[in-house]
Amino acid sequence: MRHRFWHNRWERNEIGFHQAEINPYLLQFFPSLELPEGARVFVPLCGKSLDLFWLREQGYQVVGIELNEQAVKAFFAENGLEPQVEPRGPFLSYCVENLQLFCGDFFKLTPELLGPVAGVYDRAALVALPPEMRFDYVGHLAGLLTAETVMLTIGLTYDQARLDGPPFSVAEQEVQSLFDGLFQVERLLRKSTGDLSPRFRAAGLRDVCEEVYRSVRL
Repeated sequence: MRHRFWHNRWERNEIGFHQAEINPYLLQFFPSLELPEGARVFVPLCGKSLDLFWLREQGYQVVGIELNEQAVKAFFAENGLEPQVEPRGPFLSYCVENLQLFCGDFFKLTPELLGPVAGVYDRAALVALPPEMRFDYVGHLAGLLTAETVMLTIGLTYDQARLDGPPFSVAEQEVQSLFDGLFQVERLLRKSTGDLSPRFRAAGLRDVCEEVYRSVRL
């Protein structure tokens, strides 16, 4: 899955993964990370998610990364924010108070550019990637973090034979395997969802489960 795939999705406005409201699992489970006020929170593959704005409103310093510049610009415009834009290494950095978005390739992000973070929020990164990219994603993410960094991950499980992603189905067994030796993983929730997208319903999917994980970098 190359850059052009995601650029095309944004250009054609095929962004069914974008949620028009704050993710309910973020509201319910992010407090379980027990981050201090003012902590820095990293959001990989963030799109133009409203979750970024919610995290900032809770008093956190938020750092996101998104490949597509159209998505980054839309986030600031739709929230009435005027960012300061400047080059940072291979990225463009868009900044307002307590919120920074890097525009560019996640795999080029370094610990020096990111800086220290206390928490990570992954709603749509892991499930956006095909199987051959997930191991590299988790390994690179782990390399950006220090020990005891806490992460909230929201996953999805369904019959992949009926519908190809993204979002992809990533079963708990695979999550545990991907994170093994890098994170200590605890599943907080597994719940069948009746709120299926038209695309899922058209594929005849009925059993779709959402999962929430709390992980600590080892």
